[in-house]
Amino acid sequence: MTPDSATKFRVGSQAIAAAITAEQLPAMPIVNGHGIVVKARDTNTSYIYIGHSKATAEAHHFSLAPGGSIIIYVDDLSDIWVDVAVNGESVEWAAEVRYGVV
Repeated sequence: MTPDSATKFRVGSQAIAAAITAEQLPAMPIVNGHGIVVKARDTNTSYIYIGHSKATAEAHHFSLAPGGSIIIYVDDLSDIWVDVAVNGESVEWAAEVRYGVV
């Protein structure tokens, strides 16, 4: 099955203020069947951790080294939580979005 077409894409980044305190990515609906690329910023000095909830991100079950990335299929960017090993490190993302999403 071919995913629905998307007319736009968005990119962004978010610095996570404090280690051991996961933050949720901003709300943004994702086109059905399309993934979000989540990437640890190249300039990070340590791992970031992602999860489907605050608790799973803070449990550090899935890590990305600086420059590492993964494609995740969710309905909304806000379904992703991020924790860091070092205060202020960042995550980057890119996603196709529905027409009309700013």
